[in-house]
Amino acid sequence: ASGYGGTLADGFRQEEFSTAPTPEPQSGWRRAVLKGTFGLLNPGESRIEREDRERAERVRANIRGQFIFAVICPRGGVAKTTTTAALGSMFASLRGSEVLALDANPDEGNLASRINPQATATFADLLRDAKNIRGVTDTRSYTANNVDKLDVLASSKELVRPTTYTPAQLVDTVNLLRSSYRIIGIDSGNRLHSDVFSTTLDLVSAVVVVAGCQVDSGYSALRFYDWMIANGRGDLVDRSFLMISDRSPASSPKIRASIEERVSSTKWANPLYVPFDEHLNEAGVINLAQLRRPTYRAYLEGAAR
Repeated sequence: ASGYGGTLADGFRQEEFSTAPTPEPQSGWRRAVLKGTFGLLNPGESRIEREDRERAERVRANIRGQFIFAVICPRGGVAKTTTTAALGSMFASLRGSEVLALDANPDEGNLASRINPQATATFADLLRDAKNIRGVTDTRSYTANNVDKLDVLASSKELVRPTTYTPAQLVDTVNLLRSSYRIIGIDSGNRLHSDVFSTTLDLVSAVVVVAGCQVDSGYSALRFYDWMIANGRGDLVDRSFLMISDRSPASSPKIRASIEERVSSTKWANPLYVPFDEHLNEAGVINLAQLRRPTYRAYLEGAAR
């Protein structure tokens, strides 16, 4: 018997004799004090800096296998594609080049325009070359990326009979991409009752549902919650959350508050709010460095969730 309730070495741990460094502040008066005293006085992080660091650590955490998420809203025009590109960019910027965004919207999908318009190849091109795809270098001959290292596989731009996914092709595409990417974000279509949409839900680890600060899109998002319950997708409800994306400089606090109140007793309690941002409103290529700080922090928290 050691007298310590276990083996003699139990309880003799390295961390008890190590002093963890105080994280350094990155901005504001705290940073000024650190620099002004040549590092002798370190007031530590602010609450916001600590929250951001902890969220970034969660985003960088080890993932076994692949993490696949879909961004969904039954109504168009509510920043679904913007959200896919921004969350994917956040993952890529913090984890490195192991993240891809996939345009699975059958109705004029424009995900590539928010990431890199030079991406023109589609899943059909990738699948035709499937036997030669051995890893990310091969896959990248069909993708393009942005400054945040997010790759994108575009949708068809054909004006007549554009190529769209069948359920089997979507599964084959995602399975092929698994050899190259740890994280895959899917910009889904709005056709809830289609076989491709159902297949998307079968493939994903998590769902991000987007609502705007408008009555119609808020209603559509709430209806989707009910739809998942009614269609035996309760497991996905547990792996989903709501983002309210404000696309107008004239905020609608009453509508936002009403949506938040409706979900307050559900799995979607405390939805994320993405404020209006001029950079996003341009509808061009998204660069995280050009976002206002509150917008950046909203997407950082979204990726952490």
